[in-house]
Amino acid sequence: MEAALFSPSMSPHYQVHQILDLTPGDDTLGSTPLDHALGEEIYAVGMSIAAHSVPGSLKASRSLLVRHGDRYFFFGGGVTPSATLTSFQMQDGRLRAETHGLALAPRTHFGGCLLGSSYMMHGGAKTIHSFRCDLHDAMNIDVINLDTLTTERWELGGDYIEPRWGHASCLVDNHTLFIAGGSNGKKKGLRDTFLIDLDRRESRHFGSLPIPLSHMTACSIDGRVYVFGGVSGLSASRTLYSCPLDGGLWQATKLTAIPERYGHVMLRIGRQIIIHGGRNSGGCLSDTWVIDTTKNDCYRLRISFSSSSSSSASNGIIKGRALSLYAPIGTRGFLVVGGVGEVRLQQDVCVINFL
Repeated sequence: MEAALFSPSMSPHYQVHQILDLTPGDDTLGSTPLDHALGEEIYAVGMSIAAHSVPGSLKASRSLLVRHGDRYFFFGGGVTPSATLTSFQMQDGRLRAETHGLALAPRTHFGGCLLGSSYMMHGGAKTIHSFRCDLHDAMNIDVINLDTLTTERWELGGDYIEPRWGHASCLVDNHTLFIAGGSNGKKKGLRDTFLIDLDRRESRHFGSLPIPLSHMTACSIDGRVYVFGGVSGLSASRTLYSCPLDGGLWQATKLTAIPERYGHVMLRIGRQIIIHGGRNSGGCLSDTWVIDTTKNDCYRLRISFSSSSSSSASNGIIKGRALSLYAPIGTRGFLVVGGVGEVRLQQDVCVINFL
């Protein structure tokens, strides 16, 4: 059973206008669960979305978006990747972007994380030609200091990591980066996973996924790592894989309620995972789901649109997109920037807030 979601105190026709708030805060989505339920079959969480026109320089896709201070940052990305670091923030109700050319090779479809002021990039492609890519050395991590805009290259020791693009990555603690799968640039999907100790600058083989996957997403919850969606061969996945970080077997949970997808948004709230958008054989998606890892269950969320959402919403439906940039906003929402639509790049910024 699905319903348009709203607070019990609101009428079904009430729409919340949430102003885009890019204030600094915690870079994780914290531990607050989405626990407001209406009845047994409706997982009801009020949501609002506001869209803001993006400057022409902010055609964003296939990159890593992070928040540092009061600004958001991403490097390169796109079909024709650049070596440009882009930052943006809200000032006087307008989105203002800046770009900085750096002495780094272009990069797109890469993994990485933000650790302190260090924007870390792993793997990815320098160029893409019909899915045959000139790949970065996966035994290196390029680091951008977001305070000084200086760069540094780390060489990794430990187990060898084959060059790849379209892999999943996430921080599993304050010094360990998890990476999984991807493609080797020759139409071959990869199954291997690694843990990279960022203090020691060493990689350790963590095991293999049950199937090869690329363009999936990953997160860590309570000592387990989770991988969802992605492409295997010519088929997109709807399976949630998980494995304890202290070792063990991968567990597979096929979430039949969620359409299969790749290139989607994935964020964590407490023990729950938010999935938004992506693409499959039917085209680009715009739906939003919550996966409850404590129950191996999932719930679809409906979005209440503000009246200012004209650039991303049409007839009450957000435009589908894949390979968007995304980042948390505090502990109750997330930001979606750009992405690839059915016929063109999306040039908007959307804020989704859980009320």
